[in-house]
This record gives sequence, C-alpha cells and structure tokens, in this order.
Amino acid sequence: MHPYLNHLGSDLCRGILEFAEGRPLGNSGLQWLKIHLANLFATGGVDKKSYEGRIAFTESNLDNIFDSADKPLEGNQWWLGAEDPFQCLAVCVNLSEALRSSSPETTISHIPIHQDGSCNGLQHYAALGRDKLGAAAVNLVAGEKPADVYSGIADRVREIMQEDSQKDPAADPNVFRAKMLIEKDWVNRKLVKQTVMTSVYGVTYIGARDQIKKRLKERDPDGDDNEQFQLACYAAKVTLTALGEMFEAARSIMSWLSDCANVIASENHAVRCTTPLGLPVVQPYRKLGRHNIKTSLQKLTLRRETDKVMLKRQKTALPPNCVHSLDGSHMMMTALACKKAGLNFAGVHDSFWTHACDVDEMNRILREKFVELYEQPILENLLENFQGSFPKLEFPPLPVLDLDTIYPRNMKEIHKVGEYLPGFIQEFILTFARQMISVLHKTDPRLENVWSSSLPGSLENTELAEYWLEQRWLLDPIGQNEQVILVLKIEDIVLGISGQHVSKTPKMINLFQILLMYTNPVVNSFSSSSSE
Repeated sequence: MHPYLNHLGSDLCRGILEFAEGRPLGNSGLQWLKIHLANLFATGGVDKKSYEGRIAFTESNLDNIFDSADKPLEGNQWWLGAEDPFQCLAVCVNLSEALRSSSPETTISHIPIHQDGSCNGLQHYAALGRDKLGAAAVNLVAGEKPADVYSGIADRVREIMQEDSQKDPAADPNVFRAKMLIEKDWVNRKLVKQTVMTSVYGVTYIGARDQIKKRLKERDPDGDDNEQFQLACYAAKVTLTALGEMFEAARSIMSWLSDCANVIASENHAVRCTTPLGLPVVQPYRKLGRHNIKTSLQKLTLRRETDKVMLKRQKTALPPNCVHSLDGSHMMMTALACKKAGLNFAGVHDSFWTHACDVDEMNRILREKFVELYEQPILENLLENFQGSFPKLEFPPLPVLDLDTIYPRNMKEIHKVGEYLPGFIQEFILTFARQMISVLHKTDPRLENVWSSSLPGSLENTELAEYWLEQRWLLDPIGQNEQVILVLKIEDIVLGISGQHVSKTPKMINLFQILLMYTNPVVNSFSSSSSE
C-alpha cells in the first residue's frame, strides 16, 4: 500500500482512487450511485434522509451534477459545497455519463460505494448485550430512515435539562446552567457527538467535559472561560447520564470487561485472549523503566519496558480493544464471503466498499456475517478464555443482559422460525411460551425456579398452556407420531384463537416443537431420565 495515496487517506485520495475492474451499473447500481452522491454531499443532513429522500435530492440537482462534471472549475462549482467534495465530483462524472447514455444500466462504473456503520462501537455493544433500545438507536433495527444516535442523545440531554430548569434555583445551582444552555440553543448533536463516539472507548467525565467545552468555545469564542467550564461540567454529566440510559447494556459490558482486566493486571499479568476468528491478542501495556548513561559530553536516558504491567492502562484499554477485535472479525468474515461470492471489496474500519451493482449483495453478506458472529456466546467464550489462561484467578460473573433477562437463550430459535408465520401468530407463540412456564411453575414443584424472573407480571388466556400440560408431553415423552398429532391439536387451538389460516407445514410443526426447548435444561433432564 502506498504511504500517501491509499483508500485510508483524505477525501482527495479517495476521490482519485477507484476499482481497477469496472462493472455495469444495472438498475440497482444506478440507484445506489444516486444514494452515494447524497451521502457524500451530506450538507443540510441530506445523508440522514430515507433512501427515497436521498435519491430525490440527487435527481433534483441533476443540472448541478452535469455542470460539475462538465465544468468543475469554470462552472458554478456546486460540488465544492459537499462535505467530501472530491469524492462527490468523481460520482458526478460517473453519474453524468450514465444518465446521458442511451442505456444507463449498462454504463461501466469503477466507483466504490460505501456502506458505513452507525456509531459502530455501540452497534457491537448493542449486539453483545441484546439491547433492543440501543440497537434501534444505531440502526441494527430496520427503519424507514436512518436513526441518528447523536440526535437521539441530544434530545434526551435536552429533556433532562428541561426538567432541571424547573427546579428550585436556591437548591440546585444547575438550574441556571440548564436554562442558559436551552435558551442559547446550544444543545444539539454536535455538542454531544464526540462524547457519544468516544463512549465506547471508556471516555471519562473529565474527557467528556473537555470535549464539550471545546464545542461551547466554538459557539461562543468570546464567552467567559470560567462560565463555559461550569456549563461543560454540567453538560458532560447530563450527557453521560443520557448515554447510560440509552445504552445500559453497553455500560454493563464495559464495566465487566474493566473488572476482568483489573483482576488480571492486579496479579501483574497482561490481559490476553483470543478473538472469535482465533487470533491471539495480548495487551502490551507495561511500565517503562529509566536507565541513565553518563558520557563525557552528556547524560542520556533510555526508557525500556519493565516486567510490571500498567494496571490502569490494562483496565481502560480492554473494552475498546475488545470492540475493535469484534469489528475486525466482522470485516474479515465479510471480506472472505465477498471474495467467495465474486465481489470486489475494500474496507476502512466500519465502512465497507464495493461496486454499485453489488451493494445489495454485499449488504446481505455483511448482515449475515454480523448475525453469524453474534450467534456465538462471545462473552461466555471470553470468560472461559480468561479462566483457562488464569485458572488461579477469580473473575466476576457475566453481566445480566437484556435477552437473558426477558427470554432464555432458546427463545431466539422461536424468533427464527416465527419469521415464516403471520405477525399475530408470532406474538401469540411468545405469549404462550411464557404462559406455559407459568402453568408448569404452579403444578410441578420441580420447575418452581425455572427462569421465574422472565415471566410477565400478569397472564391471560392460559387455556392453551394448560392443554399442553394435560398431554404431559413435557414431562412424559411420547413417540414421534404422537408428537405430531399433539402438535396438530395445539395448532388447531392456535388457529381457532387467531382466526387465520396457516397450512400444516413442517415449519409450523417445528415451531411448536421448539417450545420444548424453552424449559431446558430442567425439563430436558426429566426427558432424558424417562427415556433411559
């Protein structure tokens, strides 16, 4: 890789680099080229619009695009208004060529189209923690238009400040600061963006305060320095509070990782682990020693690593290093799958690139690989890794995460099979699974403590669960043919309640059979002993 001209470089470098191989745009590629131009222009928040909104932006600026392609220096220089002007100009040239062609879809394109992560570190933490609220904020959940986590945090910060501004000024000095920040309209995505971005790297209160103070100084260069410091102190506190609310799972995981690193480093060991792809990783942070050498002319000081580890650095580095390892694993998995599928691929951190005609295929691959990565019990494997490497040390238990609190692990299988069924049936099955456990709790003391914390506060329509229990399928295993008959009986009840027609397919039968997994491992142990 060239040290200066490479795809990791500036907008200018990226603007003049392209794939060596060109490929026809195709219909989807033409649309992605239009979306890509809007993403690069970005001014005015156009990159935060829906795909349709971004395509409309590009189509409403065709005259500017043609002018930029034909007369980049002599024309109206519309392209210079983009956040990434040179990349924008390159797309203007390619798009103009396509739109002026008699067959735009057959136009050859060398332009790399980018698919970027949304605050990628928080995406990984949301996936690790099965955090539905956090996942929605960072676009792990589908939506009509991209979610903007920075605006979301800014809105929550503004809400907290509104509440604080209503308090008694004599009892709370932050009332004045809250009112000032709101009245001057200084609470926006730009104020909190850097703090949100660095939250996955363990940003401290002091770090957040300094980041926000810089933003305040930019808004009011002549403002009183002490006043801005006080405002920054308050704003940093509120921002970190909002982050903790929206990304509770991330905070829990970061805290657990730091605690594990503390256990290891306190015994003067460097943290070491293995990534999901099998790459061994060692944190090399050790204290530096000083060695003085006197000569006739001067005294020299050499600094060398000692055998003592840096406790604080080992602790603060593990959470971001862990996320980087997961990010790198996902990119490698995606790159290998793209190569196997015949796609050209390039990547910069959380930004994946391919030809316009192949964006849909790459999007499918990167999502499949993300799911494949997080189907693994990553935190459990990491804990086992630590325990295997340091058998004499005692590590803190894994944090209680969202999925494990609401549904046991095997409920994920119900969601998978439920994709084949009408929405009402999907919701019914989830409700039924909870009800079934409730009935079992009440009727069999052996199941009294089976995930009792996961049950909802109130239960309705337990008829189906009671019917299931009467058949004693769970506690007294029966033959395969009888199981199918029983499943079809239960299916009839479901269809009767739902009023919807679902054919008796193997998918439907499997859905009910999977409910048996819900009470593992206790019920399964009964089944095993009975069959023996």
